[in-house]
Amino acid sequence: MKIEVEPGTEGERAGFLTNDSIVTVLGTSVSDWDEVFELLADWEGQEVRIGVVRNGLFIEKEIMVDIDSLGIAPLVPPILGTLKLDGPAQKAGLKPGNRILRIDDKEIKTWNGMIDIIRGSRNIPLHFVWQDGREIKEADITPATYYDPVSQDTIGQIGAVMPLERHHLSFPGVVSFSVQRSGEVLWLTVRTLYQLIIGRISRRAIGGPIAIAQLSGESARWGFENLLGLLAIISINLGLINLFPIPALDGGHVVISLAEAARRKRFSRRTRMIIQQVGYAIILLLIVFVTFNDITR
Repeated sequence: MKIEVEPGTEGERAGFLTNDSIVTVLGTSVSDWDEVFELLADWEGQEVRIGVVRNGLFIEKEIMVDIDSLGIAPLVPPILGTLKLDGPAQKAGLKPGNRILRIDDKEIKTWNGMIDIIRGSRNIPLHFVWQDGREIKEADITPATYYDPVSQDTIGQIGAVMPLERHHLSFPGVVSFSVQRSGEVLWLTVRTLYQLIIGRISRRAIGGPIAIAQLSGESARWGFENLLGLLAIISINLGLINLFPIPALDGGHVVISLAEAARRKRFSRRTRMIIQQVGYAIILLLIVFVTFNDITR
């Protein structure tokens, strides 16, 4: 697994070079980046030994693990994977599997090298040269603007992602993987809700029906698989929210049943009606709030 080393980072200072192939981490053999990342994540803030193959020779280097500034990433060739429907790349005639050769007469050797140029070229035409099978094609492509919430900056995009490797799993493997990914989504949802409560994430980030419709349309333009993935995430989120102890939701019914069991007596019909009305009022206020966010965003 070849790596790309960013200049001026911990990876370069530790002596790693672009085109090195990582083969071991702390003496454990690794075959893909996920294994490398999982092993390094367990040693955050500590020095680890990483074995690489360079020009046919095995070399071990020590590096202080700081995931955010490691400066080591998989060396990905500039080959296009999925293209966004009606995106700048597809409109220009690019296809999945095409290899980008040059942008504005600059030779492109890695995916990150290509992305760095595109991200900094908002609404600025770029001249692309690419290989399509045995043909060499070229066209001017103007990256569309996109606000990146991670970098909190407006960047350029052509509507293309790198090709992803497919793994065919057995049925037990599929079940295990689905449970694992569902757990990750649940944990991310809980953490996000906590950050909303303490104010680390703006409440303006909460979306409602309009935002869901927009996201669904955007996901569909990236392909049916992306749309299914979004629907799965929304379903998991709704399932978790439905368990909240709010009257009118299933979680609220559970709390009411537990309260009645504790007092060994059912609430009166009037009390139940008042509790349900309070729950409906909370849900209605939430719907108004998220819809207002959608309209004013």
